[in-house]
Amino acid sequence: MVAREGVRVTRGCLCAADKLKGELEGRKLICLATAHPAKFPQVIKDALQLTNLPNEAKHPAIEEAKTKQEKVYLYNHSNLEENLLKLMTKDWNSKQDNRK
Repeated sequence: MVAREGVRVTRGCLCAADKLKGELEGRKLICLATAHPAKFPQVIKDALQLTNLPNEAKHPAIEEAKTKQEKVYLYNHSNLEENLLKLMTKDWNSKQDNRK
């Protein structure tokens, strides 16, 4: 996602703009995106007064993501570049060590 001057541009919006650029002829494009309901299972269950989420409210990619392990790193943003370089170097070094 690209954020600039309070504007958020998603990959989907960029793809749409790329496909339509020939037809736009210099006009501006406004692309609105919505979240899949599966991202908010508790809201759906509460609204429908259900204990289990119906299959229609599920998305395969989201269900698969629930089975994946997540890594979370918290950083002080004032040192973001330095911390990212350290993390990437550490990851690179561990991969090199595993190859030996």
